[in-house]
Amino acid sequence: MEREHKNQHDEIQQQYDMHFAHEQLTYRYFKEMQEIRKKDRQQMKKINEEERIARAETMYQLEDGQYFIKNGTLMYKLSSKDIVAKASVH
Repeated sequence: MEREHKNQHDEIQQQYDMHFAHEQLTYRYFKEMQEIRKKDRQQMKKINEEERIARAETMYQLEDGQYFIKNGTLMYKLSSKDIVAKASVH
């Protein structure tokens, strides 16, 4: 009788161990997938930013080339007389 009880206990322990191992594998899998998705998002963000900057450079090149890019946004270096002239035209 004691032997049957021990066998039953061993079976329950094995089931628990299997369940615990499965949970550990699942957690590790989702953690790795999360890291992969994060790296992919960062890479796509970087590629999109580079493409946006390249498009801005090709679309908005000034004749004298007086512009710079700040935080992915095109900024112009205009003299005050150019700003006044542009404002008065419109």
